Amino acid sequence: MPTFRKRPLAPNKRFYALWLSLTPTQRVVFAKHVKSTVGSLKHTAYGRRRITTEMAALIEKATVRMSLDPINRVELSQTCADCSYAKACLGAKLT
Repeated sequence: MPTFRKRPLAPNKRFYALWLSLTPTQRVVFAKHVKSTVGSLKHTAYGRRRITTEMAALIEKATVRMSLDPINRVELSQTCADCSYAKACLGAKLT
């Protein structure tokens, strides 16, 4: 018998806004940069899937490559936000 989550994940507001701002063609290019599919990223944007640390890093790089409003990986992943290495490297940029 399958188990279901009692409560859906809350979508990441920054990634959700970014996803809605992209055209269908940009979404395909963005998905290639993130090494994912448009469908998978759509589920992530709507909060049906979590953003992994690897995906957070790839999203961060993709926004820079595509000259979009950059999103930092610590804004996407709680694991990255709690990482002491990320805090040390990005400390000046986070404040």
